[in-house]
Amino acid sequence: MTPKQKQGFSLVELMVALLISSILMGGVVMMMDISKRTYTLQTALAELQDNARFVIDELTRELRMAGHFGCSGVGPIDPLTGTNLIPFKAEDAAGKSVNDQRIKDTKNQLVDSSFPDSDTLIMSSFTRQLDVADDISFNRGVSTIPCDCVPKSSGEIIVTDCRGGENISFLTYPFTLAPSGNILTLSPGLRRNYQPPVYFFIREDLETTYEVRSLAEGGFALFKNGAQQVPPYSEPFIEGVQNMQIRYGIDGADDDNAPERYTTEPTGGIVVSVRLTLLMRTAQKRGIGKPRDKTYLLDPDVSYNPRDNNKREEGYRHRLFTTTVNVRNSML
Repeated sequence: MTPKQKQGFSLVELMVALLISSILMGGVVMMMDISKRTYTLQTALAELQDNARFVIDELTRELRMAGHFGCSGVGPIDPLTGTNLIPFKAEDAAGKSVNDQRIKDTKNQLVDSSFPDSDTLIMSSFTRQLDVADDISFNRGVSTIPCDCVPKSSGEIIVTDCRGGENISFLTYPFTLAPSGNILTLSPGLRRNYQPPVYFFIREDLETTYEVRSLAEGGFALFKNGAQQVPPYSEPFIEGVQNMQIRYGIDGADDDNAPERYTTEPTGGIVVSVRLTLLMRTAQKRGIGKPRDKTYLLDPDVSYNPRDNNKREEGYRHRLFTTTVNVRNSML
């Protein structure tokens, strides 16, 4: 009796099966690669959005408080001298313009000129608010006030309760601080009655600088108080800021507290608003590929297309953010 012949796959059948499996596996691998790239891009863009939101919130808060004297609608005027104070600067301590300057690295070396020039934002505040007790009566003649935050033992402070509309008065008083550091003595006492809340300020010039710098690993970041530091610079304030453009809204002779023009110089009138434009770039290379062919209009006179600097921009994505901030204490 002849045994039954065993059955199996032929070589052709095996090759067909392998071919079909390879095609299917190739599709799966391709879909996984696309998913990975999409996830990488979305993660990088989400981080970029978070950084941009943080920077805009920070600068908006600082801009609104520029020249602040504690009372809304009161312009930056020095109560001690009666002169106008300009809370914004377009020049550094050496008298050099801080607008449209080549970006430097953390060692103060110029970066490739293929990147657009950036502006530096310099803001000044002129007083520091003192934390005094708010549960006492601030009547004429009172000379002893609880306080634990005066930065020096004697000097002059500014006192106001923000009453009187356009005729708000900022009276100044010489003071001494008790050895214990918590009793403020005015000499003479208060020259009028004050209604709560009462604000105490000490005259103190404070300058804050924001500027874009290039990082050693090829990225960009915004540094706070960068112009006051000595290279090499310390840790960046926030990464991903590649360019910053600042334009000041100037009120004209009509004095209507509305900008008539925007300029790079905070002079020629009262600054009532500030237009801020940020070019954000993903903080790190994440295999995103070549940059997009898109022109970003940073200012009517400043534009940038990452494709023009393809080698330095490969692996990054960009987004443009613009906001206009009303200066809180611009009215005089």
